[in-house]
Amino acid sequence: MNGVDIIAAKSSRQSPGLWLPYSVHMRDTAEIMQRLWEERLPASVQERTARSLNFSADPDEALSRACDYCRLLALLHDIGKLTPAFQLKIAAGIPAYAERLQSAGICLTGLAEPAESPHTAAGEAILLEYGFPASFCEMVGTHHGRHSGNADGQIGRRPENYYGQKSCNREAWRQLWEDWIRFSQRETGLTAGTLPEPDVPCQMVLTGLLIMADWIASNETYFPYIPFGEQLPENAYPARADAAWDMVSLPDSWMPEQFFADAAWFKDRFSFLPNPVQSGMTEVVSANRSAGIYILEAPMGVGKTEAALASAEILAERLGLGGIFFGLPTQATANGIFGRIRTWAEKAGTDRHAIRLAHGMIELNDEYQAIFRGTVPDNADNTLIVHEWFEGRKQALLADFVIATVDQFLLASLKQKHIMLRHLGLAGKAVIIDECHAYDAYMNIYLDHALTWMGAYGVPVIILSATLPPQRRDELLRAYLNRKQSLSLPFANACAANAYPVLTWTSGDSVFQRDLQTDRADKTVRVDRLDASELPEILSEKLSDGGCAAVIVNTVRKAQKLSELLRAALPEYRILCFHSRFIATDRARIERELLSLAGKDSRQKQRDRLIVVGTQVLEQSLDLDFDYMVTELCPMDLLLQRSGRLH
Repeated sequence: MNGVDIIAAKSSRQSPGLWLPYSVHMRDTAEIMQRLWEERLPASVQERTARSLNFSADPDEALSRACDYCRLLALLHDIGKLTPAFQLKIAAGIPAYAERLQSAGICLTGLAEPAESPHTAAGEAILLEYGFPASFCEMVGTHHGRHSGNADGQIGRRPENYYGQKSCNREAWRQLWEDWIRFSQRETGLTAGTLPEPDVPCQMVLTGLLIMADWIASNETYFPYIPFGEQLPENAYPARADAAWDMVSLPDSWMPEQFFADAAWFKDRFSFLPNPVQSGMTEVVSANRSAGIYILEAPMGVGKTEAALASAEILAERLGLGGIFFGLPTQATANGIFGRIRTWAEKAGTDRHAIRLAHGMIELNDEYQAIFRGTVPDNADNTLIVHEWFEGRKQALLADFVIATVDQFLLASLKQKHIMLRHLGLAGKAVIIDECHAYDAYMNIYLDHALTWMGAYGVPVIILSATLPPQRRDELLRAYLNRKQSLSLPFANACAANAYPVLTWTSGDSVFQRDLQTDRADKTVRVDRLDASELPEILSEKLSDGGCAAVIVNTVRKAQKLSELLRAALPEYRILCFHSRFIATDRARIERELLSLAGKDSRQKQRDRLIVVGTQVLEQSLDLDFDYMVTELCPMDLLLQRSGRLH
């Protein structure tokens, strides 16, 4: 056998006469792995990975060795392709290939069950055979997104898949394995006996990074195949990898510049001075030296979103984070807040960064699609792009700024294929979960599991809610800290039980609380009962001098009936009905119309003589502002949410 150069890693489906030699694909993957480590992986993830691998007490040396570990992982990830079981698949696509192997003395016939030894499991089995740590081998065995679970003892059970029929080529295949392992160790300066055992969070991130590198290196557009039988010239690298990297053109990881988080900085970001709630939260975040979870409970309309974004930027600058994830309960809330986060992100970074709106109906969001198509007006600051590589469902969380429905975060708690990519995307971000009260008991289970992962990664999490029960707050804290028992309030610096607004946060294993001031005056609430038949008269009276009103009820059927009643009784008014049963295109159209007529930027002329009849979708779906409201009785937390849409 003439060595590993005659062995194929890939054959082209579009052009059967093209191939990639094994050594070429391995080097392609290693080169991309290094560039991802150096140019895309946030500093916080690099540092945590280096601490887990623990090659050296010197921080710079530890980071350099961690990068070498990543290169070794990439160079060995497909060693399972150096087997008759896998090469039989290649030979089926390139007839001349089987003849070439036969002339070199390699037999691929007589394999009864080659599918029993997929190359991921085979790679793990081979590396275990040569003394590599189990954690390293498992990452190799999982690089297609799911662990095969049958690598241990695989060579002994299926020797023909590794050595050929009756092990006729045993020495030849083992020589290939040993030669490639020796080459890979020489390239990286690492050996099987000196490799550490990283913890599980580190394994998740490194496996995600390996999957990302393998996907890029397997793209025929970025790394062209070559005619079968040919080899790349000796000097092909690094030019081949540089050309591919330039073609992928991933934006650099977000790195906030150093700043002094004062009132002037806040005004530069959001165009207004911070109120006491926003100032109080940014002060706490600025003083806390660890990541932690921050739970902000404050009234509707007080500016919790801006408080969270300002805090996330402070945390990103201090901890070396590479972006944010902003999770919301519905597609409508995600659409509604997208523009606000985009405006902040453009001010928070001067380089080119990727933004991603992640939910099932992004094609109906005109603003996002304008960025995607490159049709943003020329006077806009185009530092944010929608990068095609992050448009895949599994790659969405790898963008720098992700605005998504909360299910994208909850999925991080599930055992599903390629889950490591979600973890890789979240591990270097500040995570913000809005409207936390809106999730039911089933969703909360997954939310708690995902929070435990964030605590393990050292990812800062900001939870926002206007109406969060104390028991639920306790559960969120325990999930992040991975504690089974109750925190047994009062804890250090705990506020009074009825303190509101209030900020609760962790620093290390300790929990703290601070009541926040508000500049809003107390209000007296009076409840008046109305019959549906009285609605036209009272709405006509209240809106006689202008303005708009909302009527919120608890069922779609009632909303439809009231809309019909008001249209018949008040023909001079514009009556809009909004609920969750519209088809996606109609709902998106109505959302845009509502934001235009009753949103924060609406004009008096647009608002006058407007009545919106809707269901719970009006509680938190859109950033609307009504002058008068009628609501059906509902649970107190929902009633408070509805009141947040009034002035």
